Amino acid sequence: MRQLCKVKRILKLTPIEGKDRIELATIEGWQAIVNKGEFSVGECVIFCEPDSVMPKKPEYSFLEKYNYRIKTIKMGGVVSQGLVLKLNSIQGDYKEDDDVTEALGVIQYAPSKDPEPIVKEKHCKLHNWLMHFGPYKKFYLKRHQNKMEFPSFIKKTDEERIQNIPHILETDLLWIGTEKLDGCSTTYFLRKTGFLFKHYEFGVCSRNLRIARPDGSVYWRMAEKYDIREKLKKLVNGDWIVIQGECIGPKIQKNVYNLKEHQFRVYSIITPKGRLNYADSWDICDKNQLQHVPLLTRTEGISLKNLSVNDVLKQATGNTVLCTGTVLREGIVYRSLDGTKSFKAVSPDYLLRHDE
Repeated sequence: MRQLCKVKRILKLTPIEGKDRIELATIEGWQAIVNKGEFSVGECVIFCEPDSVMPKKPEYSFLEKYNYRIKTIKMGGVVSQGLVLKLNSIQGDYKEDDDVTEALGVIQYAPSKDPEPIVKEKHCKLHNWLMHFGPYKKFYLKRHQNKMEFPSFIKKTDEERIQNIPHILETDLLWIGTEKLDGCSTTYFLRKTGFLFKHYEFGVCSRNLRIARPDGSVYWRMAEKYDIREKLKKLVNGDWIVIQGECIGPKIQKNVYNLKEHQFRVYSIITPKGRLNYADSWDICDKNQLQHVPLLTRTEGISLKNLSVNDVLKQATGNTVLCTGTVLREGIVYRSLDGTKSFKAVSPDYLLRHDE
């Protein structure tokens, strides 16, 4: 579960020009507007990230117009991301870095038009009759649930935001930057199964679910369009191989790229040895007629050392390379040259434009 609300320390309070009642608090790499004089530098507070949905309680009634969701906003000419609360807003003995998401009753925002598939299965009359008997029903539901669960050996695709790990900018690492695409996170895998007669099982997953069989969803359509199963068979050299990417196109996230057809864009290839670096990943895509997410930096990498979080967020802001015109990109995903470290920088301008 994502840690949306944590105990953090206020690092800095900055006046906002022309505003007497509010000021800007810096918490890790985040900046959020607070009431002037309510907090002090060094104070431990509760910080709730964007996409937190607060409980419908009187103390959060000021969020009612946003359906109690914390969004990126702009006020007094400055961008504010997150909500800052006094530590005594909840009961308990909490210290810095503690996760208080559950204690606050906060949940993560989920879009109403979620691209997750709904799998509808057709069953014979015998199955429908047997479902009236407890043992059969229990066995079927357990088996069905296992087929729908996201595989435990694969890490879900959700990069950490730079605001949560600003210290990573102090390292000497060189980074590759690729465009962060706003679509459906998609995972394909090939895994060795069986005890006596081993064979490879092909799997298709959305962000949170495994889709056990072809269902007409964009995830399966892209698997067929790019012949993913056969390509993974050529690439696998061990117990399993995973390829992850983004499905984009018509009816997905409002099709911000104005595409006429769906595309699958690769951003990670993973084996039991770990995630492949950018050069190897790009080479595999190139040799197998797969499309990689667009590159935004030099292939030899760039240094981010001594840059501020705001500097990186400015780099994240710009136009997409997937279409012409002034279409904002969602941001940038940075990965170290060896592929071991990564984070995302989401453009505040994009979030404001799309009311997120």
